[in-house]
Amino acid sequence: MNECPKLVDKKIFDSVKMKVSRKKGQKSNVKHDGLLKGILKCGDGTPMKIEGVKKSRKNPLYSCSHRQRVYKKRCNHTNCSVTKSMRQYETDEIIWNHFVDVWKDSKTIRQKTKEELIGNRSRYSIRSINNRIKRLTKDLESLHDRRLELDKRYYSNEMVKETYEILCESNTEKSNELSEKISKEKFKIDNIREEQRWIDWLDVHFKRGENLREISSMKERKKVLSENIHEVRCLDYSEESKQHKLNIGFRIPIINDKIVYSKNKNGSFSRDKKGRKKYEIKEGVDKLNTPLTLHKLLHCN
Repeated sequence: MNECPKLVDKKIFDSVKMKVSRKKGQKSNVKHDGLLKGILKCGDGTPMKIEGVKKSRKNPLYSCSHRQRVYKKRCNHTNCSVTKSMRQYETDEIIWNHFVDVWKDSKTIRQKTKEELIGNRSRYSIRSINNRIKRLTKDLESLHDRRLELDKRYYSNEMVKETYEILCESNTEKSNELSEKISKEKFKIDNIREEQRWIDWLDVHFKRGENLREISSMKERKKVLSENIHEVRCLDYSEESKQHKLNIGFRIPIINDKIVYSKNKNGSFSRDKKGRKKYEIKEGVDKLNTPLTLHKLLHCN
């Protein structure tokens, strides 16, 4: 009878077998999860704990880790200013909505959306202006043909020089006038296209913001927050206002960023070749201080 080769050393196998037998009948200690787990911290940067639901508590709470150690008699005192716990679900929702509001209002994020979409649209319908341009172009071509006819008659001695020069000057003036009109019409089209593009990408940006707000999966929300928020610190709790003061730390400075338009020395707006205002995005800050957690969110026990 052939023996099967040993895949695992006997000592390791016996050790694992013993550990498994010891754990038989033991209840698994599944820790409560939360949107801000690992992100929400006390003022000194220590992650806050999540206290799950039990008979005396219907709502899971974010609580100070330092005070938990005091309660469990692992230390005698704490200097942490977070004296009240916060209901998890309400706190998660408030922080999420604040994040979405900042994201939607950010000029930096809007600019990224614009850069993503601005070159990908080629569908424009501006028939009236295009029809005018066609008519003007046809008139310009007709003037060009007349000029060729004038040259032909002059160089074949069918027209005196004085008459030729007068007619040529008139032809040139009309040609320049038509060329200028065509340029103006094309400029109108460029402006309309730019307005359409602005509306298109801005609509996309705000629609993305609303879609972001409607995400309900905690896993997806945590992924988004981890990509955009470094941490949320609970700085203190005010007995007077019954509020916690939270500091939301973003990974990039998108809070209160601004569009700054360039100006000429005379104070007028600087424009590009298409007549659009030149601008740049001025960085904002990466910290948002906000009083959160009203009395209804407190651990009133």
